[in-house]
Formats: sequence, structure tokens, C-alpha cells
Amino acid sequence: MLFVLVALLAVIPVAATYGHTYFFYDEWSMINRVATGGSPLSAAFASFNGHLWFFPYFVYRIQVNWFGLTGHAFVFAVFCASLVGLTLAVSLLLRELGVPTILALAAGILVTYFGAGSQSMVFEVQLSWNFAGCFALLAALVTVSSSASWKGALAAAGLLLIAAGWDSAQALLIGLVPLVFAGWRWRRASLLVPLVAVEVATAVWSLLPANAGPRFPPGSAADAAAFAGRLVLSGFVGLTGGGNAIGAARPFTSPLAVALASVAAAAVLGVVGGGLVHRRLNSTQVLALVAGLLALAAMVALTTWSRAGLVKGDLRDYNRYVQVVAMLLVLALLPPVVRPRLAAIGVALAALVFTLNLGAAASYRRGFESWSTETRRIVAESVTVLNQGCPRRHPARPQAQPAGALDPQITVALLQRLRTGRVALPTHTPADLRLWAAVCASAAARA
Repeated sequence: MLFVLVALLAVIPVAATYGHTYFFYDEWSMINRVATGGSPLSAAFASFNGHLWFFPYFVYRIQVNWFGLTGHAFVFAVFCASLVGLTLAVSLLLRELGVPTILALAAGILVTYFGAGSQSMVFEVQLSWNFAGCFALLAALVTVSSSASWKGALAAAGLLLIAAGWDSAQALLIGLVPLVFAGWRWRRASLLVPLVAVEVATAVWSLLPANAGPRFPPGSAADAAAFAGRLVLSGFVGLTGGGNAIGAARPFTSPLAVALASVAAAAVLGVVGGGLVHRRLNSTQVLALVAGLLALAAMVALTTWSRAGLVKGDLRDYNRYVQVVAMLLVLALLPPVVRPRLAAIGVALAALVFTLNLGAAASYRRGFESWSTETRRIVAESVTVLNQGCPRRHPARPQAQPAGALDPQITVALLQRLRTGRVALPTHTPADLRLWAAVCASAAARA
């Protein structure tokens, strides 16, 4: 009950701050998929930039068909639920791994609302990542907390399958954690079959040519190493109060970030290294270390292989990757490092880091808010233009993109399909002549 209460309280600031926002960017690709029609199951199983987003498709389908697009209340409620779920999953798993309750809760909140991972706080399409991580970690919780049995094996596999339905890539990577836990604790190869089957099925779906998403590989081995190192270091620095370094040309520009990260690194290496050498770590602590680092290595390798050429070292617009790194670092390192008598100190440090990270990427988060506000204005004014009708000599252009590069997924054809389907849409009297020109064939349409 305490875990649920704290997780619910933690989401209140996000719910209160970003509830007024609107759909933008990738969300319109999903809205377009819903508006296109056809078989819902085919659409749900279709690749979304190389990811399986089965459940997110139905979330947006319910929003479009039942609630319309004048607001985003349903999607936003699911998004907030995903934040609650991720907080709960991280906290409960850490507690089961021996981390004191109050510190487990503090760590769960820290990595869920990570300053550098602000995308997962304000970009509601991230509900897919959040829920995938939540259910994959709950699968890990089952493997740690239950005895070797088919009931536990099937429950863990079921949770991992649900995770894959939210986001296949996230489930595939974090799914290594319950797989390692089950192999270590259950010691029965037959009980691993359900988990392995889900991982293999997810991998096969991802490798099918029809599901391949865009890939931006690094230019060279040196570029790959630099990107991977930057990704891991950024996650670690963010966990020690250096969240503002994310997206900077040089990640360690803050003296405070350097000092905190250096002290933390020395302490972690000393405790974990000493514990391994002198065999002071118990089996659960070693298990957490191995599983977390294995999943981290896989995540960094796959991200480097598929995104290094796109990101090019600037993690500001891709800080969701940094958040996953931070989460896996916490799962790997906190159980071996923490001592019950130091729990209060750990909570104080987590609170300090959270406070230091509050300003991390604040301008970026404000930019997301402005982006969604501008998208709503453009959609509302474009719908009004279509409702009033373009002049006969300047008909509406189906392929026109009223929002331009801001939201290239929004086309006049999409808005017309939504209108034809009687989907509730926002309207507003246009004041910008350029918008009439973007929707109709000429700026003279306004006349």
C-alpha cells in the first residue's frame, strides 16, 4: 500500500503541469494509422519505426474514436498510469533485491522522473517505453520472489509478453533481467522456456524485413565507442546530480557534477570491487549486478548500432536513452552498494540528486510544451479552414503539411479523413494568412 501511495503522489506534479498539452509529432503518426482504417489487428501489429506498439495503437484508437481530438485526456491518463507503473516496478524490484523500502521508493522516483530523462515526463507517446519497462521489471520481480514452478514461469513470461506489446525493443532488452534472474534462482532449464520463447518471438518480429525501422549506424568504430561511452557516462553523471550536462557540447562542464560523479564512482567501485574480491556480496547482490550490467550492455550496444549516426553525441533530443541507462545502473549497482544502516544517507543523496536535476533540460521541457501548444493552434486553424472551405479556384491540397517540419505527420488529407469520420477536432478562427496558403492552393484563398 505504501508503494502505491507514494507512486500516486509522485505523479501529481506531472498530471497537474502537463495536462493542458496536446498531441504532437510521433503521436500524429499513430493518429494517422487509426484514421486510415482497415483491420485494427493488422494496424496494431504493424511496425512503428521498427517497434511493435500493439497496446499503444489501441490507446490512441480509443482516444480518437471515443473521445475525439479536442483534447487528450484519455491518452494522458494512460501516460500518467505508465509513470505510476514504472515507479512501482522499479521500487518493488529494488526492495525485493534487498534495498531498504524508503531508499527503494526514492530510487524508483528518481529514475522515473529523472531530470535528464525529461522526455518520459512530458512526451506522452513515451507511455509505450514506460509500460514496457514496468511489465518487464515486474516479470523480473516474479522471478526473484517466487520459487521454481511453472506458475511463476508462466506468470513472468506473461508479464514480459505484455511488455513486448507496449514496446518490443524495450521489452527485448530489459527482458534480459528476468531471464538472468530465472536462470540463476530457479536452476531448471525447462522453466526458462516460456521466457526464452517470448524473447525469441520478440526478436524474430523485430528482425522481419517488413518490421525493420530506420537505422543510423555509427560512422566508425571510434564513433561507436565515443557514443557508447557518452551514453553510459551521461546516465551515471545524471544519477549523481549532473543532469544539466545532458545535451551540452561537453558532458562534464559543471564542477559540481564532476565532483559528485567522481566521489560516487570511487565509492561504487570501492564497495562493489571490494565486495567481489573479498566475497562480501551475497548471491542476490551479485545477481542484480550481473543482470543489470548485461541488460545495460545490450541496451548500449543496440542503441549505438541503430542510433549513433542520428544522435551524433548530442543526447538532448534523445534523453530517453539516458534514462534507461540510469535505470539499469540503479538496478545493477544499488543492491550491491547499499547497506541497511546507510539507508537514510541514501535517501538524502537521492533527494539531493533529484533537486539538482530539477533544472536539467528545463528549457527543453518548456520547448515541448510550446511545441504541443503550437500544434494545437495549427490543427484548430487548419480544421476551421477546411470547415469553411477553400475557394473553388484554390482547392485544398491533400498532401499539404500545415505544420511543416514542426509536425510533418499532419497533412490536410489526415485532417479531412478525421472530419469525414466525424472525429471531434478543435477549431479556431485563423488569423495567419500563411496557414490558408498551406491548406489551400494559394494565399489568395483567404480572400
